[in-house]
Amino acid sequence: MTMKNTVFVNGLVKSREKYLIGRDKFIQMADAANDVEAFRLLSETGFGGEAVSGAAPSDYETLISAEWKALMGFLKQYAPNENFVRAVAARNDFHNAECAVRSVYAEVAVTAFMPDGVVDKSLLLSAAHGEKTEMPQYLLSPMKQALELFEAGEASGVDVSLIFLRAYYSFMLKTAAGSVWKENVAFEIDAKNVCAALRSNGEKGVEKQYIDGGKISVKTLSLIASGEKDKALDKLLRTPYYDFVKSAFEEKAASLALVDTERRAESFAMEKLKEKRFETEGSVPLLVYVNYKLCEMKNVRVVMALKRCRADKDKIIARLVDCYAG
Repeated sequence: MTMKNTVFVNGLVKSREKYLIGRDKFIQMADAANDVEAFRLLSETGFGGEAVSGAAPSDYETLISAEWKALMGFLKQYAPNENFVRAVAARNDFHNAECAVRSVYAEVAVTAFMPDGVVDKSLLLSAAHGEKTEMPQYLLSPMKQALELFEAGEASGVDVSLIFLRAYYSFMLKTAAGSVWKENVAFEIDAKNVCAALRSNGEKGVEKQYIDGGKISVKTLSLIASGEKDKALDKLLRTPYYDFVKSAFEEKAASLALVDTERRAESFAMEKLKEKRFETEGSVPLLVYVNYKLCEMKNVRVVMALKRCRADKDKIIARLVDCYAG
């Protein structure tokens, strides 16, 4: 893509940002009297495009799928290269690959699958059932590994998920273009490793769930797992992780369910990426926009799913991930 095209795309991205849903709107939806009112507020934003016509609150996943398809269409037209598209689509592709493998051994609801990335769900299902397909190796490899685990009778839910999670982040570290994106992937990995450490007991637990590619060492994660707060924080002093880990220790000490820590982990990479939102060079503006859009979809799912369960406003707000800041 030429510099002229990059400048054009970045301008186009900025013009599209004004249609993103901000946190205030999500709070307004959370405060709505019921799911019908929340859905009405959502429909006013234009989220879902034409799919919103005649839709009901129970159709929110249809709207999310429509937004995902629109995003993928936009990227296929304007992303700098095919790898950019593959990297954005990878989260859905790896998730669907895992669902396809699980479907061989247990019933998996259709709703468990996410909208297609760059690989159609039917191909993933065919590959999982041993049929020959033209599938990328980066998906075939973890599928084969997970299938072998099932066939050996050694598959647990955590172990299977870890296979695909590790494969996903390995792929992302190789595919994500530019230092900003690669650093952002590392932030995601570290946030997940911290959460896993908080749920683990010592070094063995950390090693079992460790995802390679982050910047926080196994040794430091083991200190977190062992509850050695001062030593762990000393290791993280002057790093972007200090405040996040400190608040996580405080929440755990209060015997809370780590809801806020899990939410902050989900938002951590986005919070760091937002610091780059005023950059205008290369594909950083496009990367920021894509992540805003993905967080928007997550928040729509959180709000609508919980409103339909008649969840309390504060419980909904507590689960919102970081999103468009303006």
